[in-house]
Amino acid sequence: MRDGIVVRGIDGAAGEIGHLPVGGDAPCTCGQVGCLETVASGSALARLWPAARRRARDPFAAAAAGDPLAGAAVDVLCTGVGLAVQVLALASGAERVVVGGGLAGLGAPLLDGIRADLMRRARSSRIIDALGLPDRVELLPADVPVAALGAAWLGVPDVPRRAAVASPDASPDVALPGERVG
Repeated sequence: MRDGIVVRGIDGAAGEIGHLPVGGDAPCTCGQVGCLETVASGSALARLWPAARRRARDPFAAAAAGDPLAGAAVDVLCTGVGLAVQVLALASGAERVVVGGGLAGLGAPLLDGIRADLMRRARSSRIIDALGLPDRVELLPADVPVAALGAAWLGVPDVPRRAAVASPDASPDVALPGERVG
């Protein structure tokens, strides 16, 4: 969203950040390699920190307790999300970048890790430092069903868009790309 407006872009893929290339060699289900989803998702965390090697449920607590595999997984996760936040802020000029989804349930340790990555980036670049990215990233509460809401937003505009072409009386309660709801 930008200024309360759902931004879908010319091809409807705007905001599909899970497929931003953030590095790594893990194949993505989309056919690319190194997408954000390959480093910042539940399945990515399970791959990077396999159940057979886990002694705790929380990778951040395990990393702090000295588990090197958890530490490496946390590093990959926070670096990938930090890079995505940087790209989004540079490309869109967004005032805030909100991180949501299942991993948001990791809470403050995740946010702290992302902010630490952004501070590391800022130390090596005056441009990145000037953006103040650590203060612009937030976590969505873990109980917000982002996937369901995203799916709903993806599906809704297509029918009214077609209807709007055929009928000037299309429902004003449905946001077409670039319009406000309500």
